Amino acid sequence: MNKIVTCLLSGALLASTAITMAYAETPYEGSLTGDWKGLRSDLSNKGVDIEAVYTIDGISNVAGGIRRHGRVLDNIDVTAEFDGEKLYNIKGSTVFLYFLANNGGRPNAEDVGSFQGVDNIEVATTTAKLYEAWIQQKFMDDEISIRAGLYDLNSEFYVTDSSGLFLNSTFGVGTELAQSGATGPSIFPTTSLGIRTKWQPSDKGYFQFVVLDGVAGDPNNQQRTHFEFNDNDGLLIAAEASYNFDFARLALGSWTYTDHFDDLIEVDSAGTAIKKRNHGVYAMAEKNITENTTAFARLGVADKNINQADYAWSVGATINDIIPSRADSQLGIAASGAHNSSKYKRSQVTAGTPADSAEIGFELTYSEQILPWLRVQPDVQYTINPGTNPALEDSWMVGVRLEVNF
Repeated sequence: MNKIVTCLLSGALLASTAITMAYAETPYEGSLTGDWKGLRSDLSNKGVDIEAVYTIDGISNVAGGIRRHGRVLDNIDVTAEFDGEKLYNIKGSTVFLYFLANNGGRPNAEDVGSFQGVDNIEVATTTAKLYEAWIQQKFMDDEISIRAGLYDLNSEFYVTDSSGLFLNSTFGVGTELAQSGATGPSIFPTTSLGIRTKWQPSDKGYFQFVVLDGVAGDPNNQQRTHFEFNDNDGLLIAAEASYNFDFARLALGSWTYTDHFDDLIEVDSAGTAIKKRNHGVYAMAEKNITENTTAFARLGVADKNINQADYAWSVGATINDIIPSRADSQLGIAASGAHNSSKYKRSQVTAGTPADSAEIGFELTYSEQILPWLRVQPDVQYTINPGTNPALEDSWMVGVRLEVNF
């Protein structure tokens, strides 16, 4: 594993000098491929902006968990945004396409065994597909916007900016929401069709509401883009309100499925699980502690009758420009936890696989833009009670992320 990480870093550094000189002081000096001899700027002026980011993680579980093992994951994001005013003279109109290719391994599923996850680009199966495709129209001087199409719920809901630095997936959407649905909610790596409405009367706050297909993708084939409304899919409905107070930004959100899911314990007279609706709420706070330091706190609660985790939480802080001579350096420290519902614990006792009450994780990470187009991020994670499985010892995971902007 150490050899893998060393090779990743060495290869990037060896190529840096010549490439940086070749693209310095251009409109796209922050990208490896530059301005494409002016084509990229020309497209942007006409209303078409194309971005591509390649992420590669070298990651190893060095103690505890399921097994000690190292592996490499990678992910490619390609986006294209079309400005409707420039292209077809409709002010406030945007079309967005997002292609995803992921060859990630399964460091959590096969090595750590955490319920919350350890790497936010881990997927169950290799995939290459259209991930998002939506059209948005703004009205009333951009105060109201409507977005419709293939949509990632976590692109706008359940988001705190400072938690985005961390590699652990629970700092994206909360674990209590991520566990929900037949195939998970409409988030990475599989999304569903939806319509989102947002009202933002000022920079201080907003209210947004979304209705999504209740089943993201094809339950039998998560490798492809798939969207259709079946009668038994139901809907996932979410709402969120946020306001920037003088002391902090606060947000409240809620979500519910119109379809019904099996109760973990209760059955009817025929021995069939009783069906209930799944729902939850969450709260977020984010505050600038100093000019360079931002802290966040998040708490989410889900229905204890249906879900393994009845609540999950996360807290953390990021410090920008941690090294004065390195303007793009960031240090982050965070903790998270997921608590098993009483019904889940009872169901595990019945099944002969008792579970601990909670899993708690800690993450320490450092990120630096060592080249205009290359970000390097070493990372350490410690997980207590992985998967709440008493048979698993606490896990230590180390790794490094390389992020290349093309």
